[in-house]
Amino acid sequence: MFYSLEQLLEKMKQGSVTLGWGAVAVYSRRQLNRLLEQQYLQRLAENNFLPPFSDILKRKAVGQT
Repeated sequence: MFYSLEQLLEKMKQGSVTLGWGAVAVYSRRQLNRLLEQQYLQRLAENNFLPPFSDILKRKAVGQT
């Protein structure tokens, strides 16, 4: 489910929506992959990097515990 900005702001007025995290950030898959690629290439050039990894995360519906 996707929320409009107004719906999201209203939901946030009801209390913490970060599930214990300090913030919520939203990126498209393309944006996130590009950001990770840029960081990886920079660290690879500096010989300071983590090896690549792959995983699939399951998203819970809002309100589920």
